[in-house]
Amino acid sequence: MTATPADPAAGAARGRASTPLSKLLLPVPEGYALGADIAGYGNDDELPAKQAAALLKESGRGFYGKKRREYEEAVDRLGIQGMAMRSYAQQDSSLQAEVLILRMKDKKKVREFFEVRKEMSEFLELRKGPKITEYARTSACYLGPKPEKPETYGDEVRSPALQAMICSAYDGEVMVTVTAFGAPPFEDKDVAGLVEKQLRHIASPGEYV
Repeated sequence: MTATPADPAAGAARGRASTPLSKLLLPVPEGYALGADIAGYGNDDELPAKQAAALLKESGRGFYGKKRREYEEAVDRLGIQGMAMRSYAQQDSSLQAEVLILRMKDKKKVREFFEVRKEMSEFLELRKGPKITEYARTSACYLGPKPEKPETYGDEVRSPALQAMICSAYDGEVMVTVTAFGAPPFEDKDVAGLVEKQLRHIASPGEYV
Protein backbone atom coordinates (compact mmCIF):
# COMPACT_ATOMS: atom_id res chain seq x y z
CA MET A 1 0.00 0.00 0.00
CA THR A 2 1.32 3.48 -0.85
CA ALA A 3 1.11 6.07 1.91
CA THR A 4 -0.83 9.22 1.14
CA PRO A 5 0.29 12.64 2.45
CA ALA A 6 -2.35 12.40 5.19
CA ASP A 7 -0.97 9.08 6.45
CA PRO A 8 1.49 9.01 9.40
CA ALA A 9 3.71 6.76 7.26
CA ALA A 10 4.06 9.49 4.66
CA GLY A 11 5.33 11.97 7.25
CA ALA A 12 7.68 9.43 8.82
CA ALA A 13 9.32 8.82 5.45
CA ARG A 14 10.36 12.47 5.35
CA GLY A 15 11.74 12.44 8.90
CA ARG A 16 10.25 13.36 12.23
CA ALA A 17 9.62 16.97 13.25
CA SER A 18 8.41 16.53 16.83
CA THR A 19 11.00 18.69 18.64
CA PRO A 20 12.48 22.17 18.06
CA LEU A 21 15.77 20.63 16.86
CA SER A 22 14.25 17.93 14.65
CA LYS A 23 12.14 20.60 12.93
CA LEU A 24 15.40 22.20 11.76
CA LEU A 25 16.50 19.06 9.92
CA LEU A 26 15.77 19.03 6.20
CA PRO A 27 12.80 16.76 5.43
CA VAL A 28 13.89 13.94 3.12
CA PRO A 29 13.85 15.55 -0.36
CA GLU A 30 12.69 14.04 -3.62
CA GLY A 31 15.09 11.39 -4.92
CA TYR A 32 16.24 10.44 -1.41
CA ALA A 33 15.15 8.15 1.41
CA LEU A 34 16.23 7.85 5.04
CA GLY A 35 19.72 6.31 5.07
CA ALA A 36 21.76 4.08 7.35
CA ASP A 37 22.18 4.55 11.11
CA ILE A 38 24.67 7.20 12.24
CA ALA A 39 27.49 6.31 14.64
CA GLY A 40 25.53 3.55 16.32
CA TYR A 41 22.42 5.71 16.75
CA GLY A 42 19.37 5.80 14.52
CA ASN A 43 19.00 7.38 11.09
CA ASP A 44 16.63 10.05 12.46
CA ASP A 45 17.63 10.69 16.05
CA GLU A 46 18.35 13.31 18.70
CA LEU A 47 21.00 13.41 21.43
CA PRO A 48 21.26 15.36 24.69
CA ALA A 49 24.16 17.75 25.31
CA LYS A 50 26.69 15.30 26.80
CA GLN A 51 26.30 12.65 24.08
CA ALA A 52 26.25 15.33 21.38
CA ALA A 53 29.58 16.75 22.58
CA ALA A 54 31.14 13.27 22.68
CA LEU A 55 30.03 12.55 19.10
CA LEU A 56 31.39 15.89 17.87
CA LYS A 57 34.73 15.18 19.55
CA GLU A 58 34.92 11.94 17.55
CA SER A 59 35.13 14.02 14.37
CA GLY A 60 38.58 15.13 15.55
CA ARG A 61 40.01 11.63 15.44
CA GLY A 62 42.37 12.68 12.63
CA PHE A 63 44.25 14.78 15.19
CA TYR A 64 46.77 13.49 17.71
CA GLY A 65 48.47 14.82 20.83
CA LYS A 66 48.27 18.58 21.33
CA LYS A 67 46.05 19.17 18.28
CA ARG A 68 43.51 16.63 19.51
CA ARG A 69 43.41 18.22 23.00
CA GLU A 70 42.94 21.69 21.50
CA TYR A 71 40.08 20.44 19.35
CA GLU A 72 38.31 18.75 22.27
CA GLU A 73 38.74 21.88 24.42
CA ALA A 74 37.16 23.91 21.62
CA VAL A 75 34.17 21.53 21.65
CA ASP A 76 33.85 21.91 25.44
CA ARG A 77 33.72 25.70 25.12
CA LEU A 78 30.78 25.57 22.71
CA GLY A 79 28.11 25.03 25.33
CA ILE A 80 26.32 22.42 23.21
CA GLN A 81 22.66 22.12 24.17
CA GLY A 82 21.72 19.20 21.95
CA MET A 83 22.00 17.58 18.54
CA ALA A 84 19.56 16.29 15.94
CA MET A 85 20.78 13.93 13.23
CA ARG A 86 19.39 12.41 10.08
CA SER A 87 20.88 10.36 7.26
CA TYR A 88 19.83 10.56 3.64
CA ALA A 89 20.45 8.05 0.85
CA GLN A 90 19.89 8.65 -2.83
CA GLN A 91 17.37 6.17 -4.12
CA ASP A 92 19.88 4.70 -6.54
CA SER A 93 22.21 4.05 -3.53
CA SER A 94 25.01 6.12 -5.10
CA LEU A 95 25.26 8.61 -2.21
CA GLN A 96 24.77 8.65 1.54
CA ALA A 97 24.81 11.87 3.58
CA GLU A 98 24.74 12.36 7.35
CA VAL A 99 23.47 15.70 8.67
CA LEU A 100 24.06 16.88 12.24
CA ILE A 101 22.34 19.98 13.64
CA LEU A 102 23.84 21.33 16.87
CA ARG A 103 22.40 24.11 18.98
CA MET A 104 24.87 26.14 21.07
CA LYS A 105 24.52 28.76 23.78
CA ASP A 106 26.71 31.43 22.18
CA LYS A 107 26.62 32.65 18.56
CA LYS A 108 30.20 33.93 18.83
CA LYS A 109 31.47 30.51 19.90
CA VAL A 110 29.69 28.95 16.92
CA ARG A 111 31.50 31.27 14.51
CA GLU A 112 34.82 30.57 16.23
CA PHE A 113 34.30 26.81 16.03
CA PHE A 114 33.40 27.09 12.35
CA GLU A 115 36.88 28.57 11.83
CA VAL A 116 38.40 25.74 13.90
CA ARG A 117 36.71 23.19 11.63
CA LYS A 118 38.11 24.94 8.55
CA GLU A 119 41.62 24.96 10.05
CA MET A 120 41.22 21.28 10.90
CA SER A 121 40.33 20.41 7.30
CA GLU A 122 43.27 22.37 5.95
CA PHE A 123 45.63 20.82 8.50
CA LEU A 124 44.53 17.38 7.27
CA GLU A 125 45.24 18.61 3.70
CA LEU A 126 41.72 17.99 2.47
CA ARG A 127 40.86 19.42 -0.93
CA LYS A 128 38.52 22.40 -1.12
CA GLY A 129 35.07 21.39 -2.28
CA PRO A 130 32.37 23.33 -4.09
CA LYS A 131 31.14 26.59 -2.63
CA ILE A 132 27.59 27.02 -1.40
CA THR A 133 27.16 30.32 -3.25
CA GLU A 134 24.21 31.64 -1.28
CA TYR A 135 26.04 30.88 2.00
CA ALA A 136 29.65 31.42 0.95
CA ARG A 137 30.63 33.28 4.16
CA THR A 138 28.99 30.85 6.57
CA SER A 139 29.82 27.49 5.00
CA ALA A 140 32.84 25.51 3.83
CA CYS A 141 33.13 22.13 2.09
CA TYR A 142 36.14 19.85 1.74
CA LEU A 143 36.76 16.68 -0.25
CA GLY A 144 38.71 13.63 0.81
CA PRO A 145 41.77 12.28 -1.05
CA LYS A 146 41.62 12.17 -4.83
CA PRO A 147 39.93 9.03 -6.16
CA GLU A 148 42.13 6.23 -7.36
CA LYS A 149 41.67 4.64 -10.76
CA PRO A 150 40.03 1.21 -10.95
CA GLU A 151 42.55 -1.62 -10.69
CA THR A 152 42.44 -4.87 -12.65
CA TYR A 153 43.49 -8.18 -11.10
CA GLY A 154 43.21 -10.87 -13.78
CA ASP A 155 39.58 -10.80 -14.85
CA GLU A 156 38.51 -8.83 -11.76
CA VAL A 157 38.14 -5.05 -11.81
CA ARG A 158 38.29 -3.47 -8.36
CA SER A 159 36.44 -0.20 -8.00
CA PRO A 160 38.05 2.73 -6.16
CA ALA A 161 37.14 3.31 -2.52
CA LEU A 162 34.19 5.48 -1.62
CA GLN A 163 34.79 9.21 -1.93
CA ALA A 164 33.98 11.59 0.92
CA MET A 165 32.99 15.21 1.39
CA ILE A 166 32.41 17.14 4.61
CA CYS A 167 30.74 20.53 4.96
CA SER A 168 30.39 22.81 7.97
CA ALA A 169 28.07 25.78 8.21
CA TYR A 170 26.31 27.92 10.79
CA ASP A 171 23.24 30.07 11.22
CA GLY A 172 23.05 32.03 14.48
CA GLU A 173 23.45 29.62 17.40
CA VAL A 174 22.97 26.57 15.13
CA MET A 175 25.84 24.65 13.52
CA VAL A 176 25.43 22.18 10.66
CA THR A 177 27.81 19.37 9.74
CA VAL A 178 27.18 17.31 6.60
CA THR A 179 29.32 14.26 5.85
CA ALA A 180 28.70 12.44 2.57
CA PHE A 181 30.07 9.27 1.00
CA GLY A 182 29.61 7.99 -2.50
CA ALA A 183 30.98 5.66 -5.12
CA PRO A 184 32.87 7.15 -8.09
CA PRO A 185 31.96 9.18 -10.02
CA PHE A 186 31.26 11.20 -6.86
CA GLU A 187 28.77 14.01 -7.50
CA ASP A 188 29.97 16.72 -5.11
CA LYS A 189 27.43 19.15 -6.54
CA ASP A 190 24.63 16.88 -5.29
CA VAL A 191 26.06 17.16 -1.79
CA ALA A 192 26.42 20.94 -2.12
CA GLY A 193 22.78 21.10 -3.20
CA LEU A 194 21.72 19.11 -0.15
CA VAL A 195 23.68 21.45 2.14
CA GLU A 196 22.08 24.50 0.52
CA LYS A 197 18.60 23.04 0.98
CA GLN A 198 19.39 22.29 4.62
CA LEU A 199 20.52 25.87 5.28
CA ARG A 200 17.44 27.27 3.55
CA HIS A 201 15.27 25.02 5.68
CA ILE A 202 16.86 26.35 8.89
CA ALA A 203 15.92 29.85 7.76
CA SER A 204 12.32 28.70 7.09
CA PRO A 205 11.76 25.47 9.07
CA GLY A 206 8.01 25.50 8.45
CA GLU A 207 8.47 25.11 4.71
CA TYR A 208 9.30 21.72 3.21
CA VAL A 209 11.97 22.10 0.51
